[in-house]
Amino acid sequence: MLKTALRTILKNIPYNKALFLGLKRIGLPDKLSNYLNFKDKEYSVKVGASSFQVYSNGLIQDNRLFWRGIEAGESYTTMIWQYLCKNSNAIVDVGANIGVFALIAKTINSLAEVHGFEPMPETFKKFKKNVEVNNYDIRCHEIALSDKNGTMDLFVSEGNDQEPSLNQNSNADTKLIVQTRQFDSYSREQNIGKIDLLKIDVESYEPEVLEGMKEMVDRDRPTIIIEVLKNETGARDQKYFEGKGYRYFYIDEQKGLAPSKNLVRLSKSRNYLVCQTEIAERILKHFASM
Repeated sequence: MLKTALRTILKNIPYNKALFLGLKRIGLPDKLSNYLNFKDKEYSVKVGASSFQVYSNGLIQDNRLFWRGIEAGESYTTMIWQYLCKNSNAIVDVGANIGVFALIAKTINSLAEVHGFEPMPETFKKFKKNVEVNNYDIRCHEIALSDKNGTMDLFVSEGNDQEPSLNQNSNADTKLIVQTRQFDSYSREQNIGKIDLLKIDVESYEPEVLEGMKEMVDRDRPTIIIEVLKNETGARDQKYFEGKGYRYFYIDEQKGLAPSKNLVRLSKSRNYLVCQTEIAERILKHFASM
C-alpha cells in the first residue's frame, strides 16, 4: 500500500529543473527515479567533457538517459563507440531510434559525416527533433535498410519503448508499411562515400541489412558494432563476414571486450564488436591502459 502511494506521488511530481538536477546529483536509486518522468523539456547528456541536448518525450529511454546518462544499460558499448568515433570520418547508425548513438558520434567528432537510419515515423520525428535542438548536421534518413528496394511491413510492439522490426517472426501487435532500401544503391544516390564506422541494431534483421551493403563492406571494411539477439541470426552474420578479415569481440557491459570465435547470443549482453585486426589491436591496447 505504501509502495503504491509512493509511486503515485513520484509520478505526479511536476518537472522542476533545479529539483530534478539536485536529485540527480544525490543519485536516486532506479526504483525511485523510474517514476520521475517528464516530457516536452530539453535536458543535457554528458559525453566526456562535452554534452548534447535531448528533447524528452517521456519515454523509458528518456528517463534512463536523464538519470543514468549514456552508460545506462550499455556502458562498455558506449565507451567503445566514443573511442571509435574519434578517428572515424564517416559514421552510420542503422536503427537509430531517437538518435543517441548518432548524437554521441557528432558530439565526439564534429567533423565526421554522420548518418542515422530510422524507419518508424513517430520515432524518426523524435530523432529529427534531437538533431535539430543540437543544431547538428546529422543526415537523418526515414527508411529501413534491407537487402531489397521497395516496401515492407514494419512490425511494432505496444509499449512505452517500442521495438519495431522487419523480422516477420517478431512478437508484434501492429504493423506499418515502410520504405526499404539497399544501402549500396541508396548511398550512390545520396553521394555517401567511404564508411569507417557502423552500428546495426535492428531486432534480428541484421543479416538482411548487411546483405544490402555488401559492396560497401567489401570495399571499406568498416568497424561494426552489431546486436545479436538470436543464435540463428548470429550464424548468418558470421557467414557473411567469412573471408573478409574480421575478428569478433563480445562486449560484456561490465567486464569489457572478450575475443570470440562465433557470434552467439549470450545471456548478459547482446552486442559484438566486429573489426579488422589492426583496429582490434589498437582498441585492446587503448582499453588495457585504462
